[in-house]
Amino acid sequence: MEGNTESELVIREEIVDMKYSNYMVIGGREIEDIDKYVGKLMRIIIVFIVVGILTSILAVISILVLGQAYVFLGLMLYVLACLLIITREKQIISDLEAIREHIVYGNGEPIDVYIFSRESRHLDRARGVLRGVLKGRIESQDILIMGSPRTTIMDLGADALYLFGTIAIANIYMFLSLITFLVFGFCLLYIILELAGKIIDLAATI
Repeated sequence: MEGNTESELVIREEIVDMKYSNYMVIGGREIEDIDKYVGKLMRIIIVFIVVGILTSILAVISILVLGQAYVFLGLMLYVLACLLIITREKQIISDLEAIREHIVYGNGEPIDVYIFSRESRHLDRARGVLRGVLKGRIESQDILIMGSPRTTIMDLGADALYLFGTIAIANIYMFLSLITFLVFGFCLLYIILELAGKIIDLAATI
């Protein structure tokens, strides 16, 4: 979608009974690949379920065997972050499935961008966010742009939990050596920048 202006795009706006998102903006080329995207999200959920289980086991070992309360706290915050991500992905899948059941392919001229909204009052906000992406003020997710307060809060919450979890673990291990200092320093910087970028994008859509 990037590299075009809104006036050059063929846009279709439709009202869809989505449960979690106020709106979704999806590229015309991607709309036919919704099944692939849903499958990708399902695989992400499976990965985070496995990661959450393994992290829970490590957390139990850390407190019962090693007696490291900070490590246990940090790992449990990671587990909570995994649960938030799993819930968020399930909500996105639910709304994508609602769109998949609603959309009719192959009618009329090719569509560059679809704007799906739960109610007509959210269409203006969706158009504004699309303009922001096209102008480069908001980082595009290529496949879709979402307006969902719940998923946004979960996304930011997961990053915050990863940040505090890493700080808790770094409190024990960060200054053991130069290598651990560099590793934890990089992780903290990456999470902070990721969280800041999402907050900036969120502010640009308000």
